[in-house]
Parts: sequence; structure tokens; C-alpha cells
Amino acid sequence: MKYPCSIIQDLLPLYVDEICSEESKKIVEDHLSQCSICKEIYDSMCNLKQEDIHDYHESQRIKSLKQVKKKILYKQILIGLSSIVLLFVLGFGIMTGLKNEIEIVNPDNCVSVSMINGSLTTRLQGSRIYEATIKRVSISSKDYLFFFVKNSQWDALTTNEEIYSELILCPEDKNADEIDEVYYFAGDYEGIESMNEIDLQKIIQNSKLLWKK
Repeated sequence: MKYPCSIIQDLLPLYVDEICSEESKKIVEDHLSQCSICKEIYDSMCNLKQEDIHDYHESQRIKSLKQVKKKILYKQILIGLSSIVLLFVLGFGIMTGLKNEIEIVNPDNCVSVSMINGSLTTRLQGSRIYEATIKRVSISSKDYLFFFVKNSQWDALTTNEEIYSELILCPEDKNADEIDEVYYFAGDYEGIESMNEIDLQKIIQNSKLLWKK
């Protein structure tokens, strides 16, 4: 049976999509083998379908590339944030460690003693005084003052040379004017107040004279 082109053309979309029945498929194929017009329409529909398939795959490829780029960007952001957090933690740890590292200050060129407003005062240049040990010793009608100061490694590293830290060693109301000499001594202070003159002289030999009346 010969079918008109209009019926075949109505069936072509189903045939191209391969969703028609076997009987319809046979009818279309027989007609296409004899009708150049419908065959041309069929070829056009096939080409259009191929373009649609190509466009679909291309859009999927672009979508996939975008997803890959997004994942890479997220990964780079995550690595960047992780690096910042790690540097912050390391920096905080180093800072804390340096602040807890307390040491006796070497007095050379940075520790001085002066009489200011009737009080004996020490000045530490380029750092901050964290704590101090001070002993006043009277022997043979002379008054001596021994002291040393401590700072943290953090202050030593982060404070510039224009910064001064001051500490009163002996205030005016404690008779600072009666002290004859002030020494910087970083040794053992145990029993220093009760030493005899000979032992005290040994301490003086191992000290640095910073002020003398």
C-alpha cells in the first residue's frame, strides 16, 4: 500500500526518534526508498538531531569544565585560608613562647642608673623591664645597692632602641641619698645582706658599677 507523503512526514519525527512501532517503521522506510522529497526531509531532520545532540554534549562539556574550575577555585581558597590559619597559629605560638621566655638582661650599653628627683632609678633602653631583683647592703660605713633586671625575648625583639623602661631602685623616702655605689649583679643573691666585707668584695668584682656618689 502506498501512503501519501503527508502521513509519512507526520511519522518522520517518531521514526527519527526511534519511538514508532515496527509496522510504522517499515512503512516509513519503504516510502523513503521511493520518495526523494520525504527522504530529503528525513535527512534534514537527522542533521538537525545530530546538531542538537552535539549542542547538548557541548553544553554538558562546558558545564563540566565550569564545575571543575569551581572545584579548583574552592580548593585554592581552602588552601589559602588554611595557610593563613596555620601562619596565625604558628605566629601566635612563637609570640607566646617568646613572651614566656624571661631572661636576665645583659647590662652592656642598655642599662644605666641615675638619681632622679632624689630617687635612684635604672633605665633599660630598647626593651621593657619584666621583673627586677634588688638588694641593699650596708658594710664598713658604706651603702651598696645590687640589682639586675629581666625582660622577655619578645620585648627585646619588638621594642626599638628609642623606647626606655624605667624602674625606681631606691625611692627618696628610703634614703636613696645615703647609697654610695650601685652595681649590676646577675649572680646568686642568697645571704648577700649578711656577707662579710671580703665575700662582698668578691661579689663586687663580678658586678658592673653603674652609679657612684
